[in-house]
Amino acid sequence: MRSIWLALCLFLASTAQAGVVTMAFTASGFGAGAPSDPIGGTLTWRAASQDAPIEELLSINLTIAGHSYSLSEIGFNGFVIGGLVSSVNGVDASANAHDFLMDINPLTEQFDSPVFYGVQGITNQIWFGSGDLDLRFENGGTVPEPGSLGLVALALLGAVGRRQLIRP
Repeated sequence: MRSIWLALCLFLASTAQAGVVTMAFTASGFGAGAPSDPIGGTLTWRAASQDAPIEELLSINLTIAGHSYSLSEIGFNGFVIGGLVSSVNGVDASANAHDFLMDINPLTEQFDSPVFYGVQGITNQIWFGSGDLDLRFENGGTVPEPGSLGLVALALLGAVGRRQLIRP
């Protein structure tokens, strides 16, 4: 009986919050000649809480200079979100691609640096501006971690096996 209680305690103690963070944002002040000013949109990702690291990007709604970004074009590193053209941590200034970069701080709900973007067809030009963002966390409930389920199964098997050995 102790094994079952121990397994149950481990199971309940090893759950994680699963949720979705939605970020609505706008950025402006990109300067004269900027192809898009202001820009804005939404990003959603899976995370344990609003200020927990991004686990998976789920959707993007962002159009800059007529280019609508898709999930396959973006990535993340911590709370830096950007295009995958040159890397997540940089913006491509060549004429070869659309690219952007934003570094968010989930605790202050602000950008930690300017929002940057480059536009396909315009060489050696990166525009940067400042912006506002709004984060919303929707809790999806608790989800047991896979290791916890294994421990519960082992404890139950041990308890059943022990009972069979003790019975005459």
